[in-house]
Parts: sequence; C-alpha cells; structure tokens
Amino acid sequence: MQETLYKQEKSGKISLKNLIEDYDYQDESILIRTILRDEKGNIALFLVDNGQGLIEHAASTEVLVYIVEGEIEFTISNQNYSLIKGSFLKLEAGVPHSFIAVEKTRMLLIIMT
Repeated sequence: MQETLYKQEKSGKISLKNLIEDYDYQDESILIRTILRDEKGNIALFLVDNGQGLIEHAASTEVLVYIVEGEIEFTISNQNYSLIKGSFLKLEAGVPHSFIAVEKTRMLLIIMT
C-alpha cells in the first residue's frame, strides 16, 4: 500500500505527514510503509525495533539508505558499519548486506529502478 505524504482537505488546506510523528514502532518487529512507488523507483520507511534486523540479502538494483533517527549496524560484504541519525549510505546492486538495530531506528530506503 502506498502512503500519501499529504492530505488536501475540502477547504484547500494541505496537511503534511511527518515521518517521525505520524508513524509508530511496533514491539519486536520491523514495520515497512511504502511512501512512494512509481516508474523511477520506490521509497519505503522502515521502523525497526531494537534488536530487530534482516538477514544477509542483496538488492537487484541500487539502494540508498538514510537514517532518520536511531542507530543501526549494517554489515556490508562482511564489514560492519554503525549508522546513526543523519547517516546516508549507497549500496550498489548485488552487494550482500544485512542489518540489526542497536536502538529503535527509522530509516528511509530508496530503491532506484
């Protein structure tokens, strides 16, 4: 399901969604919300609870990661990197990676097509 980043009311007023205030974590899970999906790519918001993560995998296209809040440990080709709020990462297609949240983490995943 694609989320809408804004809502236009009948009065014409536009209410914007806030990636921090409008989305909540779920205990012991990873919540993924698709923010945008079109022919150029996808943007997904990941809400990763402390201690949760994904096992090693590789994307078929280039992926950009931006940490909105929290801290997450990324393992890329068997090297560990600590990503904190404000960190930005570019992964080329086919590069094996995994991650685990050191604390609750909000991250944007931008998938290039």
